[in-house]
Amino acid sequence: MVTALRATIAFGLLAGFYVLVAAVLGAAVLVDVAAVRHITVGSLKIAIVLTLAALALLRGLILVNRRGSQAKPGVAVGREDEPVLWQTVEELAARVGTRPPDEIRLVAEVNAAVSEDTSWLGLLAGRRTMYVGLPLLMTLTVDEMRAVLGHELGHYNGAHTRLGTPVYRGRIAVLAAVRSLENHPFIQKLFSLYATLFLRVSQAVSRRQELEADRFAAAVASREAAGNALRKVHGTADVWNLYMERYVGMTGMAGSRPADLFGGFHALVDVHRAQIAQGDGADEETSPYDSHPSLPQRLVAIAALEDVPHVRDLRPAPALLRDPAFAANAVEQTF
Repeated sequence: MVTALRATIAFGLLAGFYVLVAAVLGAAVLVDVAAVRHITVGSLKIAIVLTLAALALLRGLILVNRRGSQAKPGVAVGREDEPVLWQTVEELAARVGTRPPDEIRLVAEVNAAVSEDTSWLGLLAGRRTMYVGLPLLMTLTVDEMRAVLGHELGHYNGAHTRLGTPVYRGRIAVLAAVRSLENHPFIQKLFSLYATLFLRVSQAVSRRQELEADRFAAAVASREAAGNALRKVHGTADVWNLYMERYVGMTGMAGSRPADLFGGFHALVDVHRAQIAQGDGADEETSPYDSHPSLPQRLVAIAALEDVPHVRDLRPAPALLRDPAFAANAVEQTF
């Protein structure tokens, strides 16, 4: 209920932003008409400044809305390609109580995510896509991967993707408006204040949604698996960044790339496996503009949930793939 209320407020603020844009454009027109009827040096200065600001604002929003849809990352895998992964996702979707994705894509990211093509500000649902990071599959157990997948499917259950898409696009438009007004400090200050309010409210909604999705992770895979998965996601991200900066980055400077990108990463993971499993996010900095709660906050919230009986599956998560080496090679080609 609280999340729904905050989401409604975020939508209201988004609508208010466009009202503010319309007000600036309308004011520019009225001032221009008044300046033409009663020409003075002062009125002309005001008309010119306001008109230039309105044009800059309008140009910024047009450029944002003209951005074409970008190609989806990674490689799509069908049911015939990865039957166990698809069976797992569909089983978890049924337990979460939501429609499964229409497409699953393996990506070279320490992340799992879901998206949904929507229309009418999220009122009409569309095609669903799930992204599964291959680096995560290389470090998690099957139980922990099920928790991650359950978390992402929880976003579908809560309509987070349907509501989040228009708010995300609005966030981009608000920031673009502020940047476009850099030569008009007074009007930019007005939009900056509004953007600050909108971002704080919308990001608070995002953090609440993450906690809601964590409940689904614990429900389908146990509190232990959900908590361990979160720790490993954070730890794996640190090792992946280290790998990309110190190893892959060095080969890139030499005009080459590793012969086996994920093989090298797996070797580095083996060295840091204990560190990956024990991360607690104690040194993590937080901000009102974060889209996710801190790791300690999430772990505390998960620990407070009611646990469910669960048959443990401690196999490495690549067991969900038909041929992990083949999948790694396919994803590497898209990197």
